[in-house]
Amino acid sequence: MLAKEAEYPLQQFYLVPWRWDYFAQHRKESNRTHSWHARAYRWFWSLGMDTIFHLFVCMLARWLPSRCTKLAYRHLIPRLIPQNWKVVDRSDRQLTMQHERFRHIEVEIFVQRKHLGKAIRSAIELMNLYASKPINKRYVHHYPICIRRVMPDDTLVSPASGGTEPWYTLSFISYARPAERQGLEAFAAEVVQVMASRFDARPHWGKFCPIDAPTVERLYPNWKEFSQIVRSSGDDFPCLNEWLFGLLHHSPSDE
Repeated sequence: MLAKEAEYPLQQFYLVPWRWDYFAQHRKESNRTHSWHARAYRWFWSLGMDTIFHLFVCMLARWLPSRCTKLAYRHLIPRLIPQNWKVVDRSDRQLTMQHERFRHIEVEIFVQRKHLGKAIRSAIELMNLYASKPINKRYVHHYPICIRRVMPDDTLVSPASGGTEPWYTLSFISYARPAERQGLEAFAAEVVQVMASRFDARPHWGKFCPIDAPTVERLYPNWKEFSQIVRSSGDDFPCLNEWLFGLLHHSPSDE
């Protein structure tokens, strides 16, 4: 997968749960005119992937027995994905997905390329572990894990801040009912803790982010500078909420 990045720098790929195989969406810029069948591809993606596939995922997550999830990903779902379909179209249509049509929750973890392989293996171990727990603590993951490359930036505390090496995100998305997310939240808390301790991985701030103040301070060298800016801004800081206030409250003082 990674070897193809030179040819397809915008690619993203997916780890298929319970099959533990990969599907890649090869993407790159092109100066060619849009394909004559681009409209058919848009309809396939909108109706087939963004709607029907997600309806099926909701059934797996909310109503069907957990063994159906494993059977579906091992034998059914991969057969429904067309392969080698090459389409040229506008980037806003080719590079976006509409999985927000159905209520879901997500934890997304950023790891550097040198840790990516081991991080994926650790995630697989945890998914297998939680799928084998007693039924009241069980979590059977039911959505492909999206992996994409993010280039580093020079902001203070973004998940991709610092260094020169690209980051890769692992997205764990769940369509379980809000009242039935205990398993997912337990899994998410452990996967964030394991990834942070083993690989200095960072969870996405804008998604489910079970991270504590000591871990934040270790993972983000510029956290103290950021916290000083927030404190000096007072109540006018646009992103200040109860959760962030708690992290700042447990951070070292400016002194």
